[in-house]
Amino acid sequence: MQERFHLFVRYHHNNWHTVSLLTHPQYAVYGPKLPPLRTELHNIVARELATRHLIVSEPVFFEDIKQRSLKIEVKAVQNNRLIIVPMRFTLLFRPIDKERELYEVRIPRLNTVYNIVGEENISSWAEELIRGHFHLKPVSSLLKYEYEKNEYIEPLQVVYHGPGRYKVKKEIDIFKLWEQSRTLTELESVGIDLSEEADKGRLQRAYFREQETEQFLNALSSKQSRSVLLIGSSGVGKTALLHEVVNRIVQKDRIPERLEYTPVWHVSGGRFIAGMKYLGEWQERALAIVQQVRAEVGILYVDSLLELLMAGSVKSGLNVAQFLIPYIQSGELTIVAEATPDAMTLAQRLNAPFVQALRKLPLKGLPLEKNFQLLERSANKLGKEHKVKFTKPSISRALEILSRFGDADALPGSGLSLIEQMARLSPPTQKRKTLHPIDAIRAFSRASGFPEDLINPDKLLDIEAVKMFFLDRVIGQDHAMSLLTNLVMLIKASLNDPQKPLGSFLFMGPTGVGKTESALTLAEYLFNDRKRVIRIDMSEYSYPGSAQRLVGSQHTEGDLTKKVRETPFCIILLDEVEKADPSVFDILLQVLGEGRLTDATGQTVRFTHTIVIMTSNLGATRKPSLGFSQPTTKDIDRHYMDAAEKYFRPEFVNRIDFIVPFHDLNKASLKAIAKRMLDSALQREGFVRRQLEVEYEEPVLDFLMKVGFDPKYGARPMKRAVDQHILIPLSRRLIRRSGASENKYNLYIHQRRVALVSAQPMKGLPPLPAEDITLTHDHLWSRYLNQHRQRIEEWEETQLYRELRETQAQQVEVFASIKQQLQELELRSKRQPSKLSQEEQKVLLEEAQALDNKTYSLEWELCLESLPSSEQFSFFLEVRSLHPTGLRFIDTLIQQYRSWLPSHGIDMVVEEEEYRTNLTFNGTHASLLLKQELGNHRLQLEDDEYIDIWAYITPPHNDEGLPSLREYSQEPGNIWDPETEYNVTHPPTELHTHLEQFVLRRMCLQLREHLKPTS
Repeated sequence: MQERFHLFVRYHHNNWHTVSLLTHPQYAVYGPKLPPLRTELHNIVARELATRHLIVSEPVFFEDIKQRSLKIEVKAVQNNRLIIVPMRFTLLFRPIDKERELYEVRIPRLNTVYNIVGEENISSWAEELIRGHFHLKPVSSLLKYEYEKNEYIEPLQVVYHGPGRYKVKKEIDIFKLWEQSRTLTELESVGIDLSEEADKGRLQRAYFREQETEQFLNALSSKQSRSVLLIGSSGVGKTALLHEVVNRIVQKDRIPERLEYTPVWHVSGGRFIAGMKYLGEWQERALAIVQQVRAEVGILYVDSLLELLMAGSVKSGLNVAQFLIPYIQSGELTIVAEATPDAMTLAQRLNAPFVQALRKLPLKGLPLEKNFQLLERSANKLGKEHKVKFTKPSISRALEILSRFGDADALPGSGLSLIEQMARLSPPTQKRKTLHPIDAIRAFSRASGFPEDLINPDKLLDIEAVKMFFLDRVIGQDHAMSLLTNLVMLIKASLNDPQKPLGSFLFMGPTGVGKTESALTLAEYLFNDRKRVIRIDMSEYSYPGSAQRLVGSQHTEGDLTKKVRETPFCIILLDEVEKADPSVFDILLQVLGEGRLTDATGQTVRFTHTIVIMTSNLGATRKPSLGFSQPTTKDIDRHYMDAAEKYFRPEFVNRIDFIVPFHDLNKASLKAIAKRMLDSALQREGFVRRQLEVEYEEPVLDFLMKVGFDPKYGARPMKRAVDQHILIPLSRRLIRRSGASENKYNLYIHQRRVALVSAQPMKGLPPLPAEDITLTHDHLWSRYLNQHRQRIEEWEETQLYRELRETQAQQVEVFASIKQQLQELELRSKRQPSKLSQEEQKVLLEEAQALDNKTYSLEWELCLESLPSSEQFSFFLEVRSLHPTGLRFIDTLIQQYRSWLPSHGIDMVVEEEEYRTNLTFNGTHASLLLKQELGNHRLQLEDDEYIDIWAYITPPHNDEGLPSLREYSQEPGNIWDPETEYNVTHPPTELHTHLEQFVLRRMCLQLREHLKPTS
């Protein structure tokens, strides 16, 4: 009898292994050598199966199981402080229902199994589970879950017999094994013995590097300054050169006598301080490592130079590099480090003495013919492993593709990666497969997302088909679509600069005319995925110093560099680029000019596989005017070009490939957009599943043009119009229909609304009348009015304008005085008994209530019309306390906003981040209303404790925090605004019923400040 299982193998820092059954983790063994552990676990499981202590009732082996790594940051507690702990977990998943896209996911280290719909949701769901598991736990409890050297699964075939053949074996003394592991030296526990790895044949060789190898060996064997820094671009072969030296030392192959029997250890900067919590711990470990390497006269390979410089306490200077520098300068310690040219520049700024103590050995890229020979040798080795045979044309095509798409300077590393992907294209078979040039194209297509026809130089591309692809999806912008078509042709013909982004565009024009849709359409064509767009709102980078967020800091990754590093083949969409701080454009100059960007940690991110698209509304508010004649397309294009040249620096404009004007949409374009959106909506799953046919006539499109177009927002409201006027009424009708109902319907206009009727009405009934709804205003007239409205809003500060402001301010003061008098009269009426009859009091009360309502409405309208506002706004909510009530209080605030905002036509989107919540609002006057919510929301608890919730756009830089906005108390219920002194005796859960009053009072204060006379 036999049974197949999966083994889950964990490789620890001390070079020991833990091996367990994936589905039954209670069966596990631990030891230094893997083969004996497999045998031991096999015997244990066989005995358990034979004695029926282990009964397999569910599947335990899965042919289609896959593995994925997940990096995550969790919040933990150390010394009563909240800290962020980076962790890494292995996820194992398999499909259990392919039709429903249902997956079973395992997190072995947590012994957790869950089901999830959609492969794209696996990581995000696991992330939430892990965060919930470790939320606010002590840091010490996280140590046993640390990802160490490696984790993977492998099959185990268990053959077992009857129970009589198995005797009870003595249990292994696990404690004794742990005691043995604890006797390892510090260097053995955190480092890797590269000499032992080379002896086992696990290290790669460096071909065609004889001169550099000799220089390296001579430097390591010199009497002084033996520590070496290898400098070269990523993928050039720095690590391979070190491995070549280690191989020669182990094999005693052409090495100086001084290096014979020299051990080489690999310890990264992070491993020096891993698991060290208390003051002085990592220093003790570093001293022990130095003493052992010095005693063995060995070499310490520390991998990344920047990681070494940043490990430890950087602010105080007591980091690992500062600790090691005396031993390096005295010659007691020999280290080898690696760095790219950009990383070395940053390292010199961080710690110049440490960098100067290292001997520099630069590595340049190999010539093309040498790279070909190197890949050919590596291909022979890969071919034996994967049972494939590389032809010379296939390797040549791989090199050609890498040169076309800007990866030539990363050779041979990028080439080795590509040929390995070629070898893995097909599952292993008994017969050896021959690889051809088309396999290189397929491998690169799979890695990049580019269609094979675009990469393959032997296939022609239909220019008209490409152009129609764009024209069918973006309507009314033919010139812009022609430029996108030209970009595709440039990429196809390999005429783009390989050292710059594939293309750079500045889309200029009013809102809602197709700028963002064009970027999404380009991503759909190039990558067959509209999600391959990295979208960044540049208004969030408008304040001084915000450019740093794009490239990150020493402890956090950059918003831009992180996303491009994770998705190198993508579209970068920079919305409203004109709102960015001037320092942001310095970063964009490097991206557009050099095709690369170095983040705060010294890692260089390549942008040569990206397309940079920037959008701007510059010039959209003021169009060229030529008297009563309409401006031509050429005039409008020149107008936008002038606007860009006036606003942006010349060197920035010169680096942009195409400045693309987007024109206003005409009636024909609007009708085409309405038809496209309506047709798309009528093809949704609910209609297809019910086999419904819905037809419509031209008046329906005219109606959508009327309600779905806004002169200020263009065609953006069209989707909302289709949902509100078509889909929602249809859904109400369809959920009430019986199964025997007709499957064919007509949409028509009746009494200025969309109606639904069966295509086969009952006999004897006249057809319902259809009303032809046309646009109530001409689009050009609407655009003319919108232009003048925008000009009024941009009116300069003339003397007349200042006088009008002062007059309006006086009116506001009079209005406030009248309101105060009304409040005083109301208080006096409550204190003094009335001589009026009840009927007279009732009439007077109704009149007073009506007057109060009018006063309130006038005050509200005055604020909305006088104060600046926009249609989009966002801010963050952050808990400033570890008290568990804090997160619940944030949920309460969000729920109050969710209840209040619909009455004002504002939508809210909630996004959870690492330690804060991002709220984004869209709708009329969104920024004006929600800006009043910025500040400190303080919830009073029992025993004079309180919780602060900060609502901010950018976090404060002082210790005092944010100004107080409102104070809340649960028992008794009370909400108070200390600035306006408005108070209600209700709990926080009823804030939404009074939120309008709180907001109005804040706006009134802001209005008075806004209308103060200017000097």
